[in-house]
Amino acid sequence: PLSKPNSIQIPAVTSTAIIIKDLDSGTLLYVKDPDKKVPIASTTKIMTALVADEYFKANDILEAKDISLVSGSSMGLKSGEKMTFRSLLYGMLLNSGNDAAYTLADNYPGGRNNFINAMNSKATALGLLNTHFDNPAGFDSSNHYSSAFDLAKIAEASVVNSQLARVVSTKETTVFSVDKESEHELKNLNKLLSLPGVMGIKTGTTPLAKENLVGLIERDGH
Repeated sequence: PLSKPNSIQIPAVTSTAIIIKDLDSGTLLYVKDPDKKVPIASTTKIMTALVADEYFKANDILEAKDISLVSGSSMGLKSGEKMTFRSLLYGMLLNSGNDAAYTLADNYPGGRNNFINAMNSKATALGLLNTHFDNPAGFDSSNHYSSAFDLAKIAEASVVNSQLARVVSTKETTVFSVDKESEHELKNLNKLLSLPGVMGIKTGTTPLAKENLVGLIERDGH
């Protein structure tokens, strides 16, 4: 531990908004515009995973429906392909598969719109004041945003979930369709996982949001 806190230099940062929090004590170690509403790209998928995990069980079988129009990063699903919920979680959180995110939403009771409503209801339940979702993947939209402070709350809710914590810390894995005819090799886009102590959680990139990171790091027992 550093004995002279005043000697710590403030890092040079270019990010629009930042929060660094010690989860054990709740201490905020560094903030920059923590309540500013910003586009959040695929860090959206942490909330998608949280909402989906409250409804689906690990071995539930879900079908990829009309995903041909879903662009961007993908786990490689084909329309009509059936996967377990657990496999889709890996495809969404490692490869950042937009196809997986929409498959989860489309298989939710009432479909995609109901799922997005559930994401916003979960935001309200978590007390998030600067968050609104209008899609499950993180595509840029004026009505889709969060803040560093709110994303930290979403992240905290996800890491206490053992299944989600395990998935976001996985570097690579292979999943199969239910009929075993399709194989998907998945690699986590979070390159920081190769560094000591990094345990996840999610990266994101879009033209409007630029580069985003929600990270979980363990150091000195914190």
